[in-house]
Amino acid sequence: MNKFIKEEEKYRGKRFSVVEKIYENKEGHEYVRDVVVTNDAVVILALDDEDNVLFVRQLREVIGKETLELPAGIIEDDEKIEDSAYRELEEETGYRAEKMEYLGYFYSSCGFCTEKVYLYLATNLKKGKPKIDEFEVIDEVIKIPLKECYSMLEKNELIYASQNIALALYYFQKRPKI
Repeated sequence: MNKFIKEEEKYRGKRFSVVEKIYENKEGHEYVRDVVVTNDAVVILALDDEDNVLFVRQLREVIGKETLELPAGIIEDDEKIEDSAYRELEEETGYRAEKMEYLGYFYSSCGFCTEKVYLYLATNLKKGKPKIDEFEVIDEVIKIPLKECYSMLEKNELIYASQNIALALYYFQKRPKI
């Protein structure tokens, strides 16, 4: 393992900071890693009683287009991970889940970012009213049959990595009949 020498925060924004970390390898050479430090996130695979998956159509200014995504969001500093999953599902879709089941986690890009993404399965859904964050642009909530989601996944029509991982974990852990 390489030796950590020091770190210095270079930027602090609302959603993340950038830290310059200096390490020394076993040959004694120092090198720098720029690290994006951010809160972890949750992604929710919400499945209704008819085996439909809830997606949100959301504007993503960073890539300049709308995307079709599973409900997701940042875990607040003082929040339990599972509570964040319940909150984000209701905020973005208006649905409340009676059951929230942990599927797994992954790192979004561990070469430069600290973000860990937790995946949950939400079931026994009850319709309510969305409480969308003032800075989010969610155009609509869309229900897509689970079988169609797997067809879309196979055709590379779902471009958001976290939903692909959530669907794959659900498939391999639960082996639904599709």
